[in-house]
Parts: sequence; structure tokens; C-alpha cells
Amino acid sequence: SVPFFFFFPIDYKIRQTGYFGKPIGISEPDGSVSKEFEILAGRMAQQIAIRNSEGMAAKPVEIIF
Repeated sequence: SVPFFFFFPIDYKIRQTGYFGKPIGISEPDGSVSKEFEILAGRMAQQIAIRNSEGMAAKPVEIIF
């Protein structure tokens, strides 16, 4: 099963800015949608860290920036 991490409404700006090659996180880094993505990424990173520390992963999941 996959845990539920987060819910936020899909904003048309995500599609629009991505279509033109500037994802929302780059085009509006201080915007509310970008901040929601940051929260989601942080929660996912926490879950990956928990999974890796508990030995649940056959191979540890790496986060690369």
C-alpha cells in the first residue's frame, strides 16, 4: 500500500508554466503552489528516510538534487 502524503488542488499555472519550460517552482518560487510542492517533497523525503532506516527497502532510495 502507498501512504497518503498530501492533497492540494491542481492549479492551471502548473500546466501553463511547465508547458513553456519554466516549472512553477522556478517561475514562481515564492508562490503558494511552489510552497505546497516543497511541503510534499519534505514529507516524501521523511518517508524515504524512515523506510531506509527500518531496512524496508531492498535497496536504499537515494534523493539526488
